[in-house]
Amino acid sequence: MSTSIIKVQDPSGNWHKCRAILDSGSQLNFITSECARRLKLLSYDNTQKFITGIGSISSSASNSFSASISSRDIMLPRHIMDKLADPNFHEPGNIDILLGSEIFFDILGTEKWPLTESASLRSTDFGWIVVGKMPITFSQVKHTSNPVSSNSSLSLFTSAAALKTVNEHKAEGHFLSTVSRDKNGRFVVKLPFAQDPQALGDSRSMAQRRFFNLERRFAKEPSLANEYKAFMTEYLEMDHIEVATDIASPCYYLPHHAVLKANSLTTKLRVVFDGSAASNSGLSLNDILLKGPKSQPDIINILLRFRVHNIAITADLEKMYRQVRVADGDCDFQRICYRANTHDQLTEYKLKTVTYGTKAASFLATRCLTKIADEVSDTSIKRIISQDFYVDDLISSGESIEAVHNIYHQLHSTLIQYGFPLRKWCSSSRQLIDLIPQQQSDSNFLINMSEDDTIGTLGLLWQPASDNFLFLVKQWCPLVRMTKRSLLSDINKVFDPIGLVSPVLIRGKILQQLWSLKISWDEVLFEDLRSRWIKFYTSLQCLNQVIVSRNVFMSPSSNIQLHAFSDASQEAFGACVYMRSMKSNGSIDVRLYTSKSRVAPMKPVTIPRLELCGALLAAELTDDTLVELRTLNVMVPPIDVYLWSDSSIVIAWIQSQSLFSAYISNRLARILDVSSPDQWHHVPTKENPADLISRGIDAASISQSKLWWHGPYWLMKEKSSWPSSYQTPDTLPEIRTVKLVLTASDTPAPWLLEKYSKIADAERFWVTNAQINAFEDELSSLKAGKLVRRCSPLFRLSPFIDEHGLIKVGGRLVNAPISYGSKHPMVLPSKSMVTKMMFNYEHIRLMHAGPQALLAHVSQKYWPLRGRETARRTVHHCLQCFRAKPAFSSPLMAPLPRERVTISRAFSKTGVDYCGPIMVRSGIRKVTPIKNCLATLSRFMARRGQISVLYSYNGTNFVGADRSLQSQFKAHLKDKALNDFLSINAIKWKFIPAAAPHFGGLWEAAVQSAKRHLYRVSKGVLLTYDETTTLLCKVEAALNSRPLTPMSSDPGDLNVLTPGHFLVGGPLMLPPEPDHSTIQDYASTISNILEAMAFRIPAQCQRKGKWLKRTRSAVVGDIAILKNELLPPLQWPLVRVTEIRPGQDGIVRAVTVRNSAGQFFSRPVVKLAFLPTFEDEEPDPAVQALSFQRGVYVRASENANKYIVPQLRTFASLSILIPAICSYQADSERRAAVKSHGFTEPRDRQVCSLLVLLCQVFVELFVELV
Repeated sequence: MSTSIIKVQDPSGNWHKCRAILDSGSQLNFITSECARRLKLLSYDNTQKFITGIGSISSSASNSFSASISSRDIMLPRHIMDKLADPNFHEPGNIDILLGSEIFFDILGTEKWPLTESASLRSTDFGWIVVGKMPITFSQVKHTSNPVSSNSSLSLFTSAAALKTVNEHKAEGHFLSTVSRDKNGRFVVKLPFAQDPQALGDSRSMAQRRFFNLERRFAKEPSLANEYKAFMTEYLEMDHIEVATDIASPCYYLPHHAVLKANSLTTKLRVVFDGSAASNSGLSLNDILLKGPKSQPDIINILLRFRVHNIAITADLEKMYRQVRVADGDCDFQRICYRANTHDQLTEYKLKTVTYGTKAASFLATRCLTKIADEVSDTSIKRIISQDFYVDDLISSGESIEAVHNIYHQLHSTLIQYGFPLRKWCSSSRQLIDLIPQQQSDSNFLINMSEDDTIGTLGLLWQPASDNFLFLVKQWCPLVRMTKRSLLSDINKVFDPIGLVSPVLIRGKILQQLWSLKISWDEVLFEDLRSRWIKFYTSLQCLNQVIVSRNVFMSPSSNIQLHAFSDASQEAFGACVYMRSMKSNGSIDVRLYTSKSRVAPMKPVTIPRLELCGALLAAELTDDTLVELRTLNVMVPPIDVYLWSDSSIVIAWIQSQSLFSAYISNRLARILDVSSPDQWHHVPTKENPADLISRGIDAASISQSKLWWHGPYWLMKEKSSWPSSYQTPDTLPEIRTVKLVLTASDTPAPWLLEKYSKIADAERFWVTNAQINAFEDELSSLKAGKLVRRCSPLFRLSPFIDEHGLIKVGGRLVNAPISYGSKHPMVLPSKSMVTKMMFNYEHIRLMHAGPQALLAHVSQKYWPLRGRETARRTVHHCLQCFRAKPAFSSPLMAPLPRERVTISRAFSKTGVDYCGPIMVRSGIRKVTPIKNCLATLSRFMARRGQISVLYSYNGTNFVGADRSLQSQFKAHLKDKALNDFLSINAIKWKFIPAAAPHFGGLWEAAVQSAKRHLYRVSKGVLLTYDETTTLLCKVEAALNSRPLTPMSSDPGDLNVLTPGHFLVGGPLMLPPEPDHSTIQDYASTISNILEAMAFRIPAQCQRKGKWLKRTRSAVVGDIAILKNELLPPLQWPLVRVTEIRPGQDGIVRAVTVRNSAGQFFSRPVVKLAFLPTFEDEEPDPAVQALSFQRGVYVRASENANKYIVPQLRTFASLSILIPAICSYQADSERRAAVKSHGFTEPRDRQVCSLLVLLCQVFVELFVELV
């Protein structure tokens, strides 16, 4: 980054030189606390501000300062070096201030001076800065850096990983420069101090006080005292400790205590020394020691290799730490206070070996082991020493007994030379155990185990006799006071480093409700969470039945394949890897190798993103597996590596070349680093074993899950049986939008800006270019001094070319007292982009004037061809004007639904609408609209019969009624009697689209008619409840007495078909007549009604009364204005069509839309005004053809009025005219005859064709008249 020396003003007005770094990517400016104190700046805001940097590194700043900055007072000599903002930019030094993008681009100049291909000088207000890369050699300069507080904003740029790397290199260098071996071959090391040991204070009194506390414990536990004494006696006998006779300064006293390990085969009690106990200076020994780098692989890497070969072998380094001596000069920092009996004098001792409990102990001991590997010449032994040891545990394997026995022999003979004896030898092969001799001096040299015995191998329980991994979950008693801390402690007791039972343990990890509720670590859990955890953890006892084979290969195998699967859900995501080995005889074996699981983040993340995280986990897990296999010389070619995911979006992302969002791109880059796109394949969800990780599985079920232990069934078959096809997504989400960035440079200005410095000149330039593109022939004719062609749109304008090369209108206003531009306006082509831009500009300048006003203003300076059409199109495409007066269109009227044209019992299919409230004078009952609606429905069915389908308006009242019915139905779902009743009398309730009352026009019209009768009869008088009920019944009878069909013209047909015929066999409002009919007559009447309905009503329903025009159909993605009668038009919201619902005729009448808030809802098309687009201007081909034919007739009529009609008056008949015109194109003599009769020759063949067509029409008219 570029640096600069700037001046900063303190509160007293004095200026100080500071070094600043210029960072165009930072959104804030930062100053170090040391620089702020040096300048005595005053803080004006002490609120804590949280800051996020690269790699999601978060920090905070608690103070804000204000200061003035300035460039240095520099002269500008000839040489550019004297103008550098930071003359010492190539020397490392402290940074005081960081200037972000808020200031960066204000001070950045335009001058640039190239230095190399990758570096240059750029001018700024502070002087010249160096940008880019330069081959600068930095010299090692010893300097002290100002400490940066963890709360400082600059701590974002001081990565913890970088600091750790520096300390690791220092510890490594210290070890290599100080390590040695004594006469017995043991390593001698020195403690790696990070700072001067003089910083340590007195620690003797602290160590004595801790020992006295330990003695009081000994008094209570005599057995512990005896074991402790035996341990310390062993220390003395092995010469690992000696009495401290001198007084050293500085020195450090280590407190110590006992740690019991009941399941240990050798040492039940260990004495642990506390190197973190602070002295009176506040520092402990561990505070001033370097930790050192990790020199051994992780547990998972060792266990993955442990599962590869047939024969397993394990061992343990005896007292590993105590086999490494500490240099005499550093032993004073490992002093202890001890006495065997309380009546003895307290004695001070010095520990002479690497001591467990000090910060550098692990590094020093394991680094000595890897140094042995560096010195060994045998590559196999070198690999085992450096890769198969985890601290002091050996975990290794081999293909044969001979190979493993060779490992034993060489390891034992090699390590004993350096004072590292191996013991506790154990193997899965009984034959190998018999080949290892038992040493009489050490009973623990060889472990003889029975069939059921198990040992711990890096946390996993291994049964050597069966060569299987087991799980042991002890009996668990739930705590009375269960907290979040105890839950994490419980789940971590089940150790599964290679993910053998991930689907079970993930259920305990996905209890994210603890974190979402923000429960503290020691707060007692709610009873619901407590019971769920007890149920889960108790079920883990079933893991004791899980048996997993250690070896995953069939031997010998000719082909090995790796198959990795990934999956994700809202709770978790994970990946699992399977080994597929095939023998030469064709037998196939598939076994689970390893898996990993991750809990989904608390912040909501989309499923495709989580699936991508799972795919990344699978790719990295596969890469780690391949690395470990290569370490064992097991090569798996890339063609035999298969990565599977059930997310088609993730696979499309991986195989796509598009640009995606930062979240997606970063993970895709990592995936493509460790895998290739052709390795990724799609797997159905039900056949994806990783799906068990994402959703979890019961502990009782996992032992029987073939999908988990052996993968999908088709892996046992040939490749031709594997899944090979899937449906690729039509569109990919999270594609990055490419944004253009405007950059400034010192290159010459564009030629257009140099040539045309005035707006008028630039305007003429654009109009000239538009005319050249549109009027090429006309320009050629005018420049040659000729007239334009008669077919040219400029023919009637008397065009000419002015001194600027512009085509202007000649016209007839030469003598008018107006400006020259108004007399001779510039011609604008109708389809030019320049014309459209000018009309748009004038439309906005005139405050969205209409087409007439817009055309009038444009015509003052220009002559736009087809100006009315252009003005109308401009106003039509203006979104602001369209929103002020949106145009709604109704789709073509749909065919009648099946329910309207199918004969069925009256009211079996019913439409209902809410009408009310109706005010009554007394007896008002307070009934909610929903309950009132339900009661009305019950009374209606009691009088008219059961309803099978009920249609209603999609209003809040009916939706609420539906919810009320659904809730009551669910509440009484267990009532058998109610279930039987609802099954027999079930009503299917259907809603029309929301805000679309015209979908239910039939019952809307009935409501309107009922209101008309009520208003006219009641005259606004409040009636009683009984009077109102009576009136409503009378209105009902009147409505049911209306004719359904027009009156017949037959005088003998006196009856008219009414709804009453379907209820009582006749009109309801007519007076009763004597009834002499029989049952047969009544049946005949019903038959006649049905016959009349079958023959009269369909004929009446054929005609369409409105909505006859076919309008533009809605498509997905359309932007429209949603009509809202409660708001003015300019406030109607914009919506996007997300789903269309075409009818049986293919016409869309209802759609699903989404508003700006992300809400989805259904609306009819008549409520939407689609924003105009340029595609709307292009008519349908059929409509265009019809319009052309109409235009032909119109133009033919005009030509007839002009040319033919006057001539008809001079002829007595059409016998001469018609043959002459019809044969005009073929016969030149007849053409002359037509001319001799007074006809002027048409301009072109098109006019001739129009005349022929028109004459044919005249012939037909003439024949009719005659």
